[in-house]
Amino acid sequence: MTEKIVRKRLELIAKISIIIDMDEEIALETGKAYLELTRHAESIGLRQKPSLVDAIILATARKLQAKIITGDKRFKGLKETIWIGDH
Repeated sequence: MTEKIVRKRLELIAKISIIIDMDEEIALETGKAYLELTRHAESIGLRQKPSLVDAIILATARKLQAKIITGDKRFKGLKETIWIGDH
C-alpha cells in the first residue's frame, strides 16, 4: 500500500471521526488500528483490506479494554480477539 493511499485513508478516518463525534484518542487509535489491520491482513494473505469500521471497532476495544468476539479473519490472532471461527 502506498503512502499516498494510507494518507488519504487516514484523512478519511479523521473526517469520519468528526461526523460520529469520536474523541481525539479514539480517532488517533483508529488510524493506528487501520494500519495494523492492513499489515496483519497482508501478512496472513487476505486479499480484502480491512474497512474503516474494522479499525473503529479495534480502536474502541482497545480504549475500553474490551474483547472482540469474532470469526472475522481480519481480527484472528490479535490480543483483543476472542476467536470463534473455524467451528
